[in-house]
Amino acid sequence: MEAYLASLPGSLASYPDCVQKASVYREFIRFMPTGALAGKVPKPVEALVTSPVAAAAWVPEVHVTALYLAISDLELPDEAAFVARAEVANKELLTGPLYRIMMMVASPAYLAKNAESRWNTFHRGIKMTAESLPQGKSGTAVFRLDYPKALVPELIARANTTAFKAAIEAAGGRGVKVELTRFGPESSTLACSWS
Repeated sequence: MEAYLASLPGSLASYPDCVQKASVYREFIRFMPTGALAGKVPKPVEALVTSPVAAAAWVPEVHVTALYLAISDLELPDEAAFVARAEVANKELLTGPLYRIMMMVASPAYLAKNAESRWNTFHRGIKMTAESLPQGKSGTAVFRLDYPKALVPELIARANTTAFKAAIEAAGGRGVKVELTRFGPESSTLACSWS
C-alpha cells in the first residue's frame, strides 16, 4: 500500500474524479479480514472500515485501492488469497439484492455488448471499452480499461478479472474464463470467454 500511494502524484488526494460505488468495497470487506488495519493505515482508509460509507455513495478509487492493498499486505498470506476472496465478493455483489436484476436480465452476449454502461454503474473515471465483442452466439469478448497513471496496480487489475467473471456467470455464462492479457500503468486488457 505504501509503495502504491508513493507512486501517485498526490498520494491519497490523487485523481479525485475517479470514484467507485461504495456498495462494491462494502461487499469486499464482508469477505476480507480487516482487524490488523487499525492504526496502520491512513485515517481516510481506516474510516472506510470503521465508518462505512452508504452503499449508494461514491468513494475515491485511490482510497479503496489503498484499502485493498493494505488488506493484502497485512491480512492475507499472498496476493492469490486476495484475488480468491475478490472472486467470492464479486459473486456475492452481483447476485445479491442490489444488482441481481441488472445482471440476470441479460445474456452473456448482451451483457458484453452493454458492458460499458454496466461498468459505469460501479465506476467513474476509469474508462472501459470493448476491443472485440461476441458475434452471433460467439462467447468471447475483449475489454480495455483506461485510467490515470498508476491508479490501478496489477493486483487490482487481476482482481478486476473476477468482477468480469462474476458478471458473465450472473448473466448465465458457463465455463467462464477471464484473463488479464495486458497490464500497464495507464491501461489493462481483459479477455473473456464463456459457453
